[in-house]
Amino acid sequence: MPRGCSAQTSHERAAAAERARPLSRLVVGALAEAGLLRMDAPRSPGGLKEDAMADMQVGGFDQPKETLTFPKGRYDVVKVGGQTVARALLEPGWRFSVHVKEVTGAELCMDPHVLYVATGRIMVSTADGSEGELGTGAVAIVPAGHDAWVVGDELCTLVEFGDWSAAPPS
Repeated sequence: MPRGCSAQTSHERAAAAERARPLSRLVVGALAEAGLLRMDAPRSPGGLKEDAMADMQVGGFDQPKETLTFPKGRYDVVKVGGQTVARALLEPGWRFSVHVKEVTGAELCMDPHVLYVATGRIMVSTADGSEGELGTGAVAIVPAGHDAWVVGDELCTLVEFGDWSAAPPS
């Protein structure tokens, strides 16, 4: 059986799909709001956009296109069908203004992010002083000009959607 697959009954698959539906709506909504997904493209009878690729394309973080390492973290970038998806693995104690500053020299991250928190917790503080904590399952759009740090003693795994060149997350 392929990695990541499991033997499930049709009832179990339907229940899992139903649980994932609210998250899918959040991710699609966040991507559309950020301008990374067009919601107005014509659709074929099967529901796919007419300009969608004919062949499924698959990538994986086990063989990223780019990897950026910095103290207490790693950022892997994958390109699939012209789209960019990145995974950040941030260890407890990681902070952008401390650990990424060592690499970039920047106090704040000046890139916006559309992200999903797969594991752990991260606090984000914007240049105007606003703060918000994101936990497992959160989907967020984080504006440019922010600091971020891992909360607690658990690895924080972020999945980012967008087009950039190995810029560490925050």
